[in-house]
Amino acid sequence: MREAKLSVAARLRRLGIIEHFHLSWFAMVMGWGGIALVLNGFPAAKDPTSQRAMNITATVIWFWDLLYLILALLLLGARVVLHPKAFWEMTKRPEFLFFGCVPMGFAIVAMGFPSFGVNLMSRAAAHYTALVWFWIDVALCILAVTLPAWNMIVYGGYFAETIPSLWLLPFVSCMVCSALAGVIGPSMETPFQQAYVNYCGYALWGAGALISGCIIPVYVARLFLHSFPPAAAGNSVWVLLGPIGQGGNAIVTLGRNTGQLQCSGYLCPSGETLNVTQHNQSSGESYSVPTCLCSSATPLHPIADMGLIAPGMTLLIGFIMWGFGIWLTFLSSAATLFHTRTANRAALAARKGLSCCLEDAAATEQGPAKAMPFSVAWWGMIFPLVTITMSTYQLHTDTSWFFFEVVGSMFAASVTLIACYVHVKTVLAACRAPFWMKFKDAGH
Repeated sequence: MREAKLSVAARLRRLGIIEHFHLSWFAMVMGWGGIALVLNGFPAAKDPTSQRAMNITATVIWFWDLLYLILALLLLGARVVLHPKAFWEMTKRPEFLFFGCVPMGFAIVAMGFPSFGVNLMSRAAAHYTALVWFWIDVALCILAVTLPAWNMIVYGGYFAETIPSLWLLPFVSCMVCSALAGVIGPSMETPFQQAYVNYCGYALWGAGALISGCIIPVYVARLFLHSFPPAAAGNSVWVLLGPIGQGGNAIVTLGRNTGQLQCSGYLCPSGETLNVTQHNQSSGESYSVPTCLCSSATPLHPIADMGLIAPGMTLLIGFIMWGFGIWLTFLSSAATLFHTRTANRAALAARKGLSCCLEDAAATEQGPAKAMPFSVAWWGMIFPLVTITMSTYQLHTDTSWFFFEVVGSMFAASVTLIACYVHVKTVLAACRAPFWMKFKDAGH
C-alpha cells in the first residue's frame, strides 16, 4: 500500500499538477456553476412541479461546482505554498490574467446560496453565508483589477496584432460581483444591508463596465485588422461577450432592487411612502392605495430620486447591452466556426481555386486542415453564453414578453448541452497524462 501511495505521489510530481496548476481551471468553476443558475431560472418551467425539478437538478450541479471550487482553491493554495518562486514568476506572464477567474468562480458559487443553499441549510445561514462570500469576493475583485493591471503595464510588451481578449478577465470580475450583489440583495435581513450591497454593486458595475468598454473596441479593431486569433486561442473571442452579457444581467437586477427599496420606504427621508385615496364610484367607498412616492412634503432626496428612476433607466441600459451582446454572440460563434475543420478546408479550397473538391484541397502541400484543439480554454465559451442567457432572463422578468421567454429558453438549452459536452471531454482528457503535460510545458 505504501509503495502504491508513493507511486501516486511520484506521478503527481512528474505531471506537475500542483506546480503548474493553471488559473484557467476556475473557468470550469464559472461555467459549470453558471449552468445551475441557468436551469434554476429556466423561463419555460412555469408549473410548480417543473420548477421544483429544475431547482433540485440545479442544486445538485451547484453543490458539484462547490466541490470543484474547493478543489481548485486547495490546488492554488498548494501551488503558492509549495512553489512560491514559480508562482510569483507566473504573475509576470499573461497567464496571471486568468486570476480574474478566481473571484468570478467564487461569485458564481456564492450566487447559489439564496436559491440552492436553502435546500441544504437553514435560510438564515444560507443568506448570511452569501453576504460573507460577497464581501470576500469584493476583496478578491480589488486584487484582480489592480495586480494584473499593474503587471500588464510593467511586464506586458504586447503588440497590436497579438492583443489578447484575456485583458478583459480581471475586470469582468467586477461585473460578476455586481451581479452577485443583485442576486443576494433581496435576501438580506434588513433594508440597510440590502441598500449597501446594492450601492456596492453599482460601484463594481461601473468599474467593470467602463474599463471593459475601453478594452473591447481595441480588441475588435485587432480582429478587423489582423483576423481571428490562431486555432489554439479560437475560443478566446467569447471573452468579449462576458462583460456585456453579465453587465446587462447585473444592471437590470440592481435597478429592480433599487425600486423595491424605494417602494418599501427605505429611501424616503421620512421612511414612509405616500398612500393615495381612491373612490369606487359604483359603491361609493373609498380606499387607500400605497405608492412608491415619498410621503414627505420636503423636496426629494437624491437617493429617493434614484429609487424612482433606476428601474426604468437600468432596463433601458439592459436592452442596449443585450443588443450588443447578440452581435458579440455572432462574432464569437464565427470565431469558433472559423477554426473548425470544414471551415479550414473551405478557406483552403478558395485559396487554391478548387471549389469543387474540398478533400483534395485539404491534401495539398500546405497540409491537412486542423481543427481547434481541445483544452480547458473551451470552458471560456460556456460562461459568456451563461451571461447572455441570464441577461435575457432579466429582460423577460421585467417585460414579460414572450419573445424573451423563447430566446432565453433557446439559449439555456444550447448552453446546457454545450457545457455537458465540454464537461465530459474535460473529465476524459484529465484521465490522460498528456493532458497534464501541456500545463507543465506551458509553465516553462
